[in-house]
Amino acid sequence: MRNKFEADPQYLALAEQARIAQAKLEADYPGLFVTDEELRARRQKAMQAVKDDPGFKKAVNDRGQAYREQQEYLLMNDERLAELVERIDRTNQ
Repeated sequence: MRNKFEADPQYLALAEQARIAQAKLEADYPGLFVTDEELRARRQKAMQAVKDDPGFKKAVNDRGQAYREQQEYLLMNDERLAELVERIDRTNQ
C-alpha cells in the first residue's frame, strides 16, 4: 500500500507528521528509545558490578537449577514434548 500511495500528497503529509511526532517523542523522552546494544551494555555493566557477590552467584545458580528442574518436569510429564525434544536432538547430531 505504501508503494501505491508513495506520491499521494495526503500520504506524504501524514508520513511527515508521523516523522515529526516520532522526533518529538525521542527528544522529549530519550529514555524510552534505547537500542538493544545499549540495553546489552547496561546489563553487562550491572553483571560485572556484582559478578563476585556471593548472593548474586547463588541467585544465578538457583535460577539455573530451577530452569533445569522445570525442563525435566515438563519432559517427564508431557510425552509429546519429550518426543519432540528427542527428534530435535537426533536431528542436531
